[in-house]
Amino acid sequence: MDRLLIVRLARNAVLPLAYVIFTAAAFVIAGYFLALKTQSSMLFCKDGNFKQFLINKVPVVREKYLPSICGFNGYAHTVLATLFREIITPTVVYEREILTLNDGGELAVDWLYPKCKGPQSLVTVLILTGLTGDSQSEYVRETVNQLFEKGYCCVVLNYRGRGGVKLKTARTYSATNIEDLTEVLKHVKSKRPNSPIAGIGFSMGG
Repeated sequence: MDRLLIVRLARNAVLPLAYVIFTAAAFVIAGYFLALKTQSSMLFCKDGNFKQFLINKVPVVREKYLPSICGFNGYAHTVLATLFREIITPTVVYEREILTLNDGGELAVDWLYPKCKGPQSLVTVLILTGLTGDSQSEYVRETVNQLFEKGYCCVVLNYRGRGGVKLKTARTYSATNIEDLTEVLKHVKSKRPNSPIAGIGFSMGG
């Protein structure tokens, strides 16, 4: 009888101890994030008028940043964003152009024109993907969808051999070579001569 009572008491004592451990762990994690993970945004820009313009006109560069518990660092952000955006971000239906380059190579330029006229529709946003990206990469689709909703004209440069276009020459793309980008910029400017061109680059494209 005494042995049975001791077992019951031990079982009852485990539950509060588990709660204590869980609560303590939660406080430690919360304290860690609040004390160590809250950071000011970092702006990498040459000193001058443009940097001061960003500081004055773009509030996000002065804001504090606190990552979620699930996305506690950049690697976790990358993995989670890739998984979730691949599932929830809709496919973008572009108008495709195959641009023949001066050396005989080819690449795809994908356009998404604004749905209505407005101040933003006059701006063309050229998007440069990462090393293995193309216009249907989940982060590009997410960006294009957001810009499209704001009324901007979007154009995505698919590097040689990317976006379903086969290589026509022995030459591929490189982060140190801007000749293809220069030709694409000239082409975009010829199609929209009165449009200011903004650029968004990811990883290698930045």
